[in-house]
Amino acid sequence: MLSEAKITGQWGWQGWQLSQSGAISYLDESSSALADLPGTSVDVTRLSVGPELKRRFEAGNASIEPFAFFKSSVDLSGTGLTDPNALNTIGAGVTLAEPENYSIRAAAGYSESTATPDTGAASGKVSVTVPTSILGF
Repeated sequence: MLSEAKITGQWGWQGWQLSQSGAISYLDESSSALADLPGTSVDVTRLSVGPELKRRFEAGNASIEPFAFFKSSVDLSGTGLTDPNALNTIGAGVTLAEPENYSIRAAAGYSESTATPDTGAASGKVSVTVPTSILGF
C-alpha cells in the first residue's frame, strides 16, 4: 500500500512566486519467502516539507524561470519525532519553456543527512516535456 497526503500553497508578489508544500507518505509492502530467499517487509512513514522560490522572465515566445528550493524529509517510522534523522536538500535550477512546443527543466541540489553530516551528495536532473500535438497525436 502506498498513500500520500499533500498540501501546497502559493503566494505571489511583484512577479516572484513562493510555493510551500508539505506531505506525509506511507508505504507498506511485504513479500513471501520464495525457495531459498527469505520474505521481506517494508513499513515507512515519511514527512516532507519545503519551499520553492521562482521568478518568470518572458523572452519573446519563450520564458526563462530560475528557481531555488529547500526540502527536508524526516523518516517517522523508527523514531517518530523524538530523535528524527532528516535528509535536507538545497538546490537551484532553471526552466526554459515555449508553452506550445517544449519545456526543459534543469535542477541541481546538494543533500545532507543529520545522521551523517560529514557525507553529502550532489545530484542533478534534466527533464524535457513535449506536447503530444508536436508528435502528431
